[in-house]
Formats: sequence, structure tokens, C-alpha cells
Amino acid sequence: GEFRAEVEHAELVAASLGALGRCRFRVRVGDRFGWSAWSEASGAVAAVVSPPRPSVTAPLRARHGACAAMDVVLEWGAFELHAGLKAVDYQVAFAPVIRPDLADELFLPWTLACGEGGRCGVSIAHLVPDIEYTFAVSASYPFLGHLCPRAHAEAVSVRFRTAALDEPLLSVPVQVGAFAHPGQAELWLDVDARAAEGLGAGRPEGEQGYALQWREHRGGAAPGPWVQAAA
Repeated sequence: GEFRAEVEHAELVAASLGALGRCRFRVRVGDRFGWSAWSEASGAVAAVVSPPRPSVTAPLRARHGACAAMDVVLEWGAFELHAGLKAVDYQVAFAPVIRPDLADELFLPWTLACGEGGRCGVSIAHLVPDIEYTFAVSASYPFLGHLCPRAHAEAVSVRFRTAALDEPLLSVPVQVGAFAHPGQAELWLDVDARAAEGLGAGRPEGEQGYALQWREHRGGAAPGPWVQAAA
């Protein structure tokens, strides 16, 4: 690139070099009659960009959302950015404390995450009821990953437990439609998919967190024995 300026002193500040990485400089002078030759190139100069840093006055906080059992609202102060930079992307990672391998994440540009007064926030839905989660927020500059790798980003985290369900996980069995085969009954039993993760937490791999049993009722006779339903 090339910068032109009228200067009274032998000093010129070249801004917005972040995307260029390492730069070398040459200078020349000119007047209305023409330009001088270029000087020898300077040594390589690295454009240094400090990573986004969490706010020290507005830490990450969590609270229950519209559905206390499955929604969590996160709020944090806008990260401090390198002078002259404004655009930043936020990464929100979350996972159950007992199952960190079930981590998930969201990526939010600052235009969506930040509101008035330098406050940022996001609502996370469809979590597992009555489970403690770890939430972490970090930030990075778009298009400047070569100068400020995500691995160098500072993060803030908080632990928060979703509320317990105020309704049972399993709904009442409901008969649907006509029987497909004479003498056989078809029933639907709904399992709240948002709770399936919690039901299986801490169990050996492949073992279900719940089972279905049935027994026959005929007229006024005593009910038959409980039978394990096929998976």
C-alpha cells in the first residue's frame, strides 16, 4: 500500500495495518516538480493486535429464562478491544458439568450480542432440567485470526443449574388410531426429548435411562403381570 501526507515533522503514523501482518516501509519526498527516489526498505515491523479482553466491571452472569427448567439467559459486559477496532465475534460454549463431552456452542457477531450501554447477552433454550451447566464466553476479531489466534483468547465462565421440571417427564399413554392387527393395541408414550440427556447421565454407554413396561387389563379381572416392552 501507499500513504501520502503533508507533514511538517519527520513522523507519520500509519494506521489500520492489522490485516497486513508484518510490514516494511520506504519513504520518499516530493513537491510540485516531482518525487525523489524511494529510500531503502526498513526492517520488518509486526502489526501487534491485543486480543479482546473480558470486562472487569461487568462479569458474566446467568439467570433463568422464560422456562426456568430449560432456558438460561447469559449477560456480560462488552469485551475491551484493541484501539480502533469495533467488530468482534463472541463464542458461547456450554456443557453439563457431569458430561463435558456433550458440549455445544454458539457464535454471535457483536451486532447481535450487544445492546445499549455496552451490555451483551444471549438466551439458550432446550437445556436439560435440573442439571448444572458450565457456560463460557470468549471473543475474537473477524478476519484477524492470523494476528490474534482464537487459542489466545481470554474467556469468562460461570456455573448455573437449570430448575427442576414442575411436570413429570413421561406423559400419560394415549391410544392412537385403529389397531394395526386384531387383538393388538397401539399406544404412544411421549418422552420429553429435552430430558433424555439427563435421564442417561452417568449410565454406561448404550444403557437407556428409562424403560417401558405394560400389563393386560380384562374386564373386572385382576391385571396381568408387568411385561417389559421391546425397545
